Amino acid sequence: MRGLIGNPIRVYIVMTLLAALGVIASFRLPISLFPNSLQPLVVVHIPYGSFSPEEFKRVYGERLTQDLSKITGSGLKVEKQEVTFGTGQFRSVLTFNWGADAEAALKEARLSVNSITSTLPEESRRGVSVWGNNEGSIFAMAFYSKTRSLTELHKLLQPLLIPPAQKIKEADGVDLWNPNDKEVKIELRPEVVAAIGLPPYIIESTIQSALQTQRAGSIENGGHNLPISLKKRVQTIDDFSHIMISLPGGRHLPLGDIADIRFERNSQWEESFKTSGVSSLILFASPKQGSNVKQMAESLLEIIEKAKSSFPADVEYRVLVDPSVYIRAAIRSVMFEVVVGSMLASVILFLFIGSFRNVVTTAIEIPISIALAFIMMWIFDININLLSLAGLALAAGMNVDASVVVMENIFRHFEEEKGELSVERKMQVILDAVNEVKLPVIASTLASLVVFVPFMFIPGLSYAILGDLAKAVIFSHGFSAIVALILVPTVRFHLIKNEKHFHAPKAPIEGLLLKVENLYLKCLSTIIENPKSIWLGLLGFTLVLSLAAFLILPRLPKEIIGKPETDWLAINVETQNNTHMKQMESIVQEMDQKVVAELSGEVMYTFDQINGANRATILARIKDKKHMAEVRKKMEAIFSNSGSTKIMIDQWNPSEFQLPEPPQIRVAITGGSPEERLVVARDIKHIVEAHKVYDQTWTKPDVDQNSSLEITPKIEQWNLLSQEGSAWTPELVTDAVRVATLGKWIGNIILDNRDVPIVMRYPEGSLSSVEDLGSFPLKVKGELIPLRALADIERQDVQKAFYMEDDRELSLVFGKGAKEKVTDKVLADTNSAIEKYIVNDLPKLELSPISVQIEDPQIDLTNSMNQLVIAFFCSLLLIFLTMILQFGSVVEALLVLAAVPLGLVGALG
Repeated sequence: MRGLIGNPIRVYIVMTLLAALGVIASFRLPISLFPNSLQPLVVVHIPYGSFSPEEFKRVYGERLTQDLSKITGSGLKVEKQEVTFGTGQFRSVLTFNWGADAEAALKEARLSVNSITSTLPEESRRGVSVWGNNEGSIFAMAFYSKTRSLTELHKLLQPLLIPPAQKIKEADGVDLWNPNDKEVKIELRPEVVAAIGLPPYIIESTIQSALQTQRAGSIENGGHNLPISLKKRVQTIDDFSHIMISLPGGRHLPLGDIADIRFERNSQWEESFKTSGVSSLILFASPKQGSNVKQMAESLLEIIEKAKSSFPADVEYRVLVDPSVYIRAAIRSVMFEVVVGSMLASVILFLFIGSFRNVVTTAIEIPISIALAFIMMWIFDININLLSLAGLALAAGMNVDASVVVMENIFRHFEEEKGELSVERKMQVILDAVNEVKLPVIASTLASLVVFVPFMFIPGLSYAILGDLAKAVIFSHGFSAIVALILVPTVRFHLIKNEKHFHAPKAPIEGLLLKVENLYLKCLSTIIENPKSIWLGLLGFTLVLSLAAFLILPRLPKEIIGKPETDWLAINVETQNNTHMKQMESIVQEMDQKVVAELSGEVMYTFDQINGANRATILARIKDKKHMAEVRKKMEAIFSNSGSTKIMIDQWNPSEFQLPEPPQIRVAITGGSPEERLVVARDIKHIVEAHKVYDQTWTKPDVDQNSSLEITPKIEQWNLLSQEGSAWTPELVTDAVRVATLGKWIGNIILDNRDVPIVMRYPEGSLSSVEDLGSFPLKVKGELIPLRALADIERQDVQKAFYMEDDRELSLVFGKGAKEKVTDKVLADTNSAIEKYIVNDLPKLELSPISVQIEDPQIDLTNSMNQLVIAFFCSLLLIFLTMILQFGSVVEALLVLAAVPLGLVGALG
């Protein structure tokens, strides 16, 4: 220690180098809104093709479900798996552990799916989709024009934006999405297809053959092997019309005489976007895990700014989500808090110490400790985010404590010295002063640090929120003790080394401090001399703490983390009876116009997202977010649930930490058959809806899709047709019905340097009812006969769908509403109504044994709160052990801990 203080230049150089290294590390740290500890989701979709849900479950689904649930490695663990064998497709949602590597999770899920892909039917294999739904920071911007189509706009902007954007190293994927992307649509003419008696599958096979390059061996020529191939016959849209289709009897007919071939909007897209009422393209960009999100967003904005000069005057764009805005605002806010906190601490120090030089000596600890903390953050791979910055801000005020203690003790020791002091004596005085308080400084610093240690090891959601904050506090505050014990005495010695006499600084408020000190001593003496006052004080404190614990604490709202303010209002719309997306577009357009009219002057612009025929979201950007509560109340008065339309109004904040938002109602139905579970689920859903406070009610699987049609072939008649050489089979009829109802993807073609899907279908509405299906014409022996003559068509009252959650087959019912509407009383009434149904009505259905349980839908949040409580008590235990090590006495350690409940009373107050 003497060697360090005696050579201050050496200390200054080391501290300067470390601080410089910390500043360099801060520039190399990734910057994002949130920690790299989100909870990855992976979604798997596989269409059934010709399989029924039961068949797909038995042949592929059970094995795939098991493989997906067993994904491990690279710190991965499947926390939850939700599997739906619904209408037309298998769907599995995998929820991984908090903080898991999202890219590794997606890769492992794809490997599991690929293990069975080769055994799937062609149609199922083509429709396999595995994607990650990781709610991290994204960048989104809308582009639109009132005079151009989306296709024209996409063709204009794609080469200007996407090639340079794809070079951004921080971006995992960048795409300019056009919801009006086109496809080659081969629309069969029903009367012609019926007349020629040709199954659509034959037409499909012929088209696929024409799309392929045919290999024809090779020949030797001049020592070279020359491969021979037949150029594929279809290169353009017009070429499709000339494909010759073989008909029965050896005749041929061009495809152009059988079908209308068009290049138009992709029929599979069930989404559209509108900005201020105008159809829009969306530029999406997602960051790589752990990358610098701020840099990614700023790079994209720079590319757009450079490309803007090439935009025609009619092209406009609006930012929907720019994480760099929130990150910059967060950094400015936190830095402002650090600066203000440092200034306030300096002012308070000046009032108590009374010397500018001494204040600087003490306050310099704040920036140095923060700089040194950046080194540890770089080593431990902690990015700069809202929570790590909050930890540094929290530690800033604590960091001067140790320096004040060291400085004050140095002053006290010098005040006890008389006369002129030699340089050696000055150093010894400083060393004595530091040695006297070094153990208390270390102990008090450790006592502060151990409070945060348990939060570094709690699992799941709690760690995701508090892990980076705890580490930032520990790193910064831990270094503050080192700075206080080394740099502060070194600077102090350097300042007084050549002074002949030491003059203790006089505090500007020294007179007031003396009065307060005297008052304190009198009060303390009175209490010590009067034992009754001690017991009365303890009794009063116990009473206040009890009242706070039993009356105030239960009334406090429970939240893991509060929601930040936002300038986006979200209106979510859900209907049940629409059959086409245009119907929803019409509803949204009317609502959008109402929003703009009612909020005239309050709205900058709106953005509408239509998700299929029955779901949509209207986003309105408010000019002043301080008016959000007023705006929301006005919208709730205008829009309300009516009939089959449900509306939920909320605020949306892209900078909000993505926490689970569970419903208030969750009812699990197990046992019985899938059909029986759906019957019970439908009844319970109606009970929840009857309370009219739940803006959203839904089931898994969906009970609203509660009917299906089954075609049962008349086997004897089909056997006779087969013997007579008919081109039709039950399987080909099923394929034809699929083409007539949903359409069928049959291949791809390169057009305009883009891979374009080819879809074969009948005209929309050709087969839209049970009567149409029964009348579907089949040409047999030269005559057209209806499908009902060869098969029975029956409507099933209950859809055969399966839902599984972690290997448990069940049905679930959910209810969710605004917190202010779903009060404790409303929730109790709903649960009571469900329990009455279980006791009184369920037995009357005479179903197989079925169990209905009202479960805790907020179990994850409850567990997180419990983990935080456990971490809090672990912190108290660590503080207690630290105090015992310091004082060597349990009684004295308990006396120190008495400050904790006093602090709780203050916080609850």
